[in-house]
Amino acid sequence: MEKRIIPVVFVNEQLIKIFSELIDTNNLLKTFKFKLANYSELEKYSKELLISDELAILELEDQKQNYEQIYVIKISDSIKSQGTNETNISTIFAPFKVKDILEQIEKFNFQRDTQNKRKIAFTKFIYDPTTRILSDKEKSIRFTEKEAKIFQCLFSSKDHFIMKKDLLEQVWSYSQDIDTHTLETHIYSLRKKIENQLDLQNLINFREKKGYYLNKEIL
Repeated sequence: MEKRIIPVVFVNEQLIKIFSELIDTNNLLKTFKFKLANYSELEKYSKELLISDELAILELEDQKQNYEQIYVIKISDSIKSQGTNETNISTIFAPFKVKDILEQIEKFNFQRDTQNKRKIAFTKFIYDPTTRILSDKEKSIRFTEKEAKIFQCLFSSKDHFIMKKDLLEQVWSYSQDIDTHTLETHIYSLRKKIENQLDLQNLINFREKKGYYLNKEIL
């Protein structure tokens, strides 16, 4: 299996030396290898993961959101790294053990692979039940928990159609406090959200005496 390349962008000379030595032992790493890179080279690599230092990350401020995960190595208290409160950025403080960084990366790769296996691929769109995001190459939408349950019930229905009472039972556990009007309101809101954000018309449809169905052909 081909190893994943993780780009490394550093300003600090000491960190460059440390990771240069790691690159020389790439054959010892199981699933990935490091590649020292400059800013202009980053477009060559996957946007999964990036290793940086606190100075370099300031230069990459506009690019951070392109990466699923960034590890920022902080070696000086005199420099305040920006954006380290964001969920896709983890700060590693010196002194640090390279082994700890490797373990974090292995854990990230494992979690990502596990998540990818759960994703459902349609013709144009991909649905990730972990993040509740339906997306294509240009657009994406994030469902609320109730919207996600409705969507999953629709695309997983064995009979293609699903009756209102079955949706109520699966999404709301058929609570006596919930009626068909609540379901219809949620369906209407979900339809408009999909139309506005994904520009998909008539994805969720209804047929009398049969129930709701998902037009998977346009996904």
